[in-house]
Amino acid sequence: MENISHNTGLETVTSTLTLYRELFNRIDLHDLTSSQLLDLAALSAEQAEGLCNGLILFNELLQKNSRPNALNWEHVNGYLNATAHLLPVLCNLHGRALREMEFHEVMK
Repeated sequence: MENISHNTGLETVTSTLTLYRELFNRIDLHDLTSSQLLDLAALSAEQAEGLCNGLILFNELLQKNSRPNALNWEHVNGYLNATAHLLPVLCNLHGRALREMEFHEVMK
């Protein structure tokens, strides 16, 4: 990640999002069974939904409490950063697992 350490703000987020996605794309799904691929797809979708539910709750909490303290903002920042990195990866992993499962079915 040395090549992105000089970036700030949105550039860093975009770079780390790209890096994170590229790293997860290197995971080889070819050796997984159809059952494992289905589990991976389902778990990825479930975790993405959980992160989205957290965002909805966060929005509701912000509307009720307009003055979060510095510690709350630190936790919020960490949550939003993790969500921004994990949602695209989970959605991509879900799609890759389903496509690989379809490939397994065609090859039978």
